[in-house]
Amino acid sequence: MKALNLKSLIGLFMLTVVVFTSCKKDDPAPKDPIEGSWIGKYGSGNNPPAELFSFYIYGKGTWQVRDENKKPIGSGTWKIEDGVFYGVYTYDGGDTYNVAAKYDAVAHTMSGSWGEGESGTGDGEFYLNKE
Repeated sequence: MKALNLKSLIGLFMLTVVVFTSCKKDDPAPKDPIEGSWIGKYGSGNNPPAELFSFYIYGKGTWQVRDENKKPIGSGTWKIEDGVFYGVYTYDGGDTYNVAAKYDAVAHTMSGSWGEGESGTGDGEFYLNKE
């Protein structure tokens, strides 16, 4: 009987060790440095950037355009190719715009041009800084 109790105790101990080591949580994947709140200015035509430009960039290629109170007022998609940020977004009212900007991952800045529709960025310039 003693041998059975000792075997049961050892078995219970080993089961406990297996359960606790196999349930170890994995570290979360590191966040992409581009993810987060971005704010800056845009200008129309040849006018220098002076109007508020605010976005929240999410991982997996989605982003939101926001108003001065950081309330979402539109959304879209983005990608980065060869250090250039490309994005298309549509305001809740239905107007669609696109941007192309040089992305500086070290300085957390981007600057480029924007345009109406899903392509063609010749309507003005903008810059954004990560908050």
